[in-house]
Amino acid sequence: MTSEAYFVEKMKSIPVETSKEVKQCIRANEIATRDQLIAALADEVYFKNKCLKDLELQHHETTLSLHKFMLENEKLHQAYTQVVQITHKLYREDMDAKQRLEGMKMQMHAVEKLRGLEEFIAQIQMHEMKETLKEKIDEIDYIQSVNQSLIIKERKINDELQEARKEFIDGLSDIQSPSSIGIKRMGELDETPFKVACKRRYAAEDSDCKAARLCLDWQEEIRKPGWHPFKIISTSDEENRKESSPSTRRVVLGKLQL
Repeated sequence: MTSEAYFVEKMKSIPVETSKEVKQCIRANEIATRDQLIAALADEVYFKNKCLKDLELQHHETTLSLHKFMLENEKLHQAYTQVVQITHKLYREDMDAKQRLEGMKMQMHAVEKLRGLEEFIAQIQMHEMKETLKEKIDEIDYIQSVNQSLIIKERKINDELQEARKEFIDGLSDIQSPSSIGIKRMGELDETPFKVACKRRYAAEDSDCKAARLCLDWQEEIRKPGWHPFKIISTSDEENRKESSPSTRRVVLGKLQL
């Protein structure tokens, strides 16, 4: 038998009046129990409402914190994006700088090579110039030496010519006259026409020597046995014509060109 069935049997065995009191008591107990339950439920509802408010507040704070965190996260993401962009930019700039630096190094290396080549060429040219200058100096020294020798020889020859001129003038002074070319003595010519001709062609200091030499050459020429100033030419009409000998013309022209 259950407790409820047992309680019902007990209630049936109790007298009616007692039963009413018991019912009232039970009713009062039920009310009290209900009130306690209601109070407990009210307390529980209050507690739960309080907890709910706390949870709502906490949720609100969490929501605010989450929003703030999202904003900060967005800012951090933007900052990270900027950092990445700046990093990429710096990387590109660094690569460009390295490439420019490498290009400058190559240019400097090429310039150094070119400078070294130019210095090498300059050294070769300097060496060639020194050799050429040395050759020129040696050539100039040789020319000066030869020139000095020629000057000495010329002075010697001039001295000899002056001496010969003096001897010629002294030896021929007794046959000077203003006449034309002709025989003054046997085998001797007048030197005056030769002097006049040589003064027209040569300098004053050389004309007398040239004239004396030309006069002597002509003296030697006319002393030859086969020499004659004219030659006889037979023409078709058997007329005789006298002309100057070609040898005479050649001698005259040759002597005047001395």
